[in-house]
Amino acid sequence: VKSDPALAGYNAKANIYLQAARDAVAIHEKPGDSKYIYSDNNWVEDGNAMYLKRPLNMSLAYGSALLAIYEATGDKSYLDRGTKIANYFKRQLTVNPATNGYYWKYFPGHSSYGNVIEDLSHSTLGTEFAYLGYKCGLFNDTDMQRFANTATKTLARSNGSVAERLNGSGTSTQPGKFLHWLWFEPWAPSLLDTGYNIVKSRTSTY
Repeated sequence: VKSDPALAGYNAKANIYLQAARDAVAIHEKPGDSKYIYSDNNWVEDGNAMYLKRPLNMSLAYGSALLAIYEATGDKSYLDRGTKIANYFKRQLTVNPATNGYYWKYFPGHSSYGNVIEDLSHSTLGTEFAYLGYKCGLFNDTDMQRFANTATKTLARSNGSVAERLNGSGTSTQPGKFLHWLWFEPWAPSLLDTGYNIVKSRTSTY
């Protein structure tokens, strides 16, 4: 709306949505007063990185909101925080040498879940953040190709099923969530057909 004069009639509504987005992320920025339902949810700043001591997807979902607001406004304060979350995410990315794809842990550093590989469902928050980060210059084409490789070489299987975890283990009971990896179709054009084949005969994307 902001970049197309032909849509100027929608400016008032766009401003309402934008303010709602600003208000939503602000709820989670109060030191010592995070509104997540768990305890100990203060943001941790570690050098040029920022994260919650919660499952990684929570930090990444918040990061996506920051980058979307930056894209809509050009307000660099949102990009700065999104960049810190991206820096933390990059630390968690591990390259699978067999596929040159990425995988990461569900809850880095946790005593019980620290070694659990991210599952398909929660990975959808990471894929959106990675793509928005790419648009903002925080990830490069090599990163995008590695995410694409995870989708095509690890998650999608020749029998039409989808792996449950990013290392290829298990079988997902919600294969439709594979379509959240279509962000990376520009780096793996086969993804569109693969996604279609996964859901074409289903009555529900789950």
